[in-house]
Amino acid sequence: MKSLNEELFRDLGTTWHGVEDVELSSLGRRKLEQLRKLAQETLKSEYDGSASIVAKDPRMCRLLGLWQPVFTTLAARTGYPMILRNPLEVAQSLSQRNGFDPEYGLLLWVRYLLDAELGTRGLPRVALTFDQLLDDWQSVLERIARTLKIPIDASSVDGEKVADFLSTDLRHHRIADEQAFIELARFPQISEAYRVLLGWTTGTPESSVDFETLDRIRAELNRTGPMVSDALERARLDRKRMAGLKSQADETAAELARARRSTGDLDAIRATLAEQSISQARLEERLASAVTLLSDAIAKRTSLEEAVAEGLQVQDDLRRQIDRMREEAFRAAEEYGRSREISDEHHRREMDALAAKSEATARSQSERYEEAEQQIQRLAKKQDALETELKDVKRKYRSTQHQLVRDQEKLRKSQVRLAEAEAIILEMRQSLPWRISAQSAKMLHRIGMQISRALGGGIERFESFGSRRFDDLRISMPSGIYQNTLTWPIPGAMRRCTSC
Repeated sequence: MKSLNEELFRDLGTTWHGVEDVELSSLGRRKLEQLRKLAQETLKSEYDGSASIVAKDPRMCRLLGLWQPVFTTLAARTGYPMILRNPLEVAQSLSQRNGFDPEYGLLLWVRYLLDAELGTRGLPRVALTFDQLLDDWQSVLERIARTLKIPIDASSVDGEKVADFLSTDLRHHRIADEQAFIELARFPQISEAYRVLLGWTTGTPESSVDFETLDRIRAELNRTGPMVSDALERARLDRKRMAGLKSQADETAAELARARRSTGDLDAIRATLAEQSISQARLEERLASAVTLLSDAIAKRTSLEEAVAEGLQVQDDLRRQIDRMREEAFRAAEEYGRSREISDEHHRREMDALAAKSEATARSQSERYEEAEQQIQRLAKKQDALETELKDVKRKYRSTQHQLVRDQEKLRKSQVRLAEAEAIILEMRQSLPWRISAQSAKMLHRIGMQISRALGGGIERFESFGSRRFDDLRISMPSGIYQNTLTWPIPGAMRRCTSC
């Protein structure tokens, strides 16, 4: 239904937030019949198989000329509950959701309510208030069933779901009716229409006087609506463009702040790179020193290994020499014993002395060998420690090189961002401020001149009661049937009319 209503508004050359009168007859009989058939098919598809349906779309308030015959064709009985909400609450809600001026919201409120009233006049309907629905929905449901003669059993309704749907926590604006009438004193037509409709919700019967009052207000709105709507829509679009320019300026300022922070980060990166360069130089010095120590240790170890090998060779030569001397001594002793007798005591002393000398020499060589082995082991441990330190130094050196590459890449990106930020700053300083001020002044002057020429009257600015501010458009009719002054609010933005 929503899509169909939006399409119908486009065919009529307006939108859901237009305040001008809509004439369905301007579409032509054939087009209107096609739209009614499409509306009938839409209802069947959306509510297929339902014995009773409830259709709710605020746009229907302005398009009942299309939908009312469709309802009559499809339903045996049709009723129209009219939910009335405080116009100031609706205006505030539209201002918050759609960015419309409160006065524009008041115009939309009265346009939707007047069209809904005229479209259902003479048909089964009941007027209710939004507050009544929130405070006691069961009683409201019983009143609807009783007045419209629709069989509804309130006890069969899921109360928890209804209570959640009608939660007062979702109501963001609430204004008492007494306060509303005080603030609506500047807009007598809206205040008068609200007073009439509010009386119907409390049980006051509808009367011909009420209908005459509402028809008069509608006629006045039809005469001034298109002109006011066009001026207000242009003003709204101008404000939207101004907001876009301001947003662009804020984004540029934020980008400038980021660029300045990037400049500070760039200085910090440069300082870090300088410190890392110093650390890298120190590591390279330590690495060169470690390499020198390792080379000296390797040379010393090689020298010791050569000395040990030479000592082992000498030890083997001495052992072989001792073995030969023993063999020769034994052979000489045997030959000498055979040739003559030699004192055993003298022979043993010579042999013992010779053996002691050989053993002393062997022990000396063995001690030298063990000392050499120990020194080799110490050198091997020192070499392992130096190799470990060398590996650690190399690893730190590679890590420093990688970090240096990353920091250089960060520095390059920061320089690119800095250049981009400086270009944005230059562009902003050259064009943005004076364009905003010049275009804003021209647009506001042109809007004021157009409204002044179109209305032939004056545009005055008043302050409302309390802390709220309104603009109104006072139109003085030159002559004719209406000699009084018509006052309509100048709204600025719009949202769905939840009061319909």
